[in-house]
Amino acid sequence: MPRKIVSKKATAKSTKKPTTRRTNKPAVRTPTAPIAPAPPPPPAPRVSEADKIWAEIRFRPIEMFGLPNQIVEQHVTPFQADPNKLFLTLRSSAVLPSLEAVCGKEFVVEMADKFVIVSRPVVLPTPPRK
Repeated sequence: MPRKIVSKKATAKSTKKPTTRRTNKPAVRTPTAPIAPAPPPPPAPRVSEADKIWAEIRFRPIEMFGLPNQIVEQHVTPFQADPNKLFLTLRSSAVLPSLEAVCGKEFVVEMADKFVIVSRPVVLPTPPRK
């Protein structure tokens, strides 16, 4: 009886099992919770009068010790005490006259204990003319 020659490819195909099985079971859906709305963004921080004054005088040039390119920020440090007035601590007592010259007529500069208080001048209303 003659032998039948079978190729290896033919045997490999016939012995290969399917990799996935299909089932007719319905998919189980899990209930989903409703999506909560996003929280509102935090309110913008309020800018106090002291912060506004500091922003105005911070980068002004100041004549200190004959050094070139000096600014106010290099010689004073702001201190949070009152939101209506800017409190500064000086790195040297020689800064006070120069700071008064820099601020000029726009601000009132006064020394109080160990702080320098910078505030806007109070403008009194003029009485109406009769």
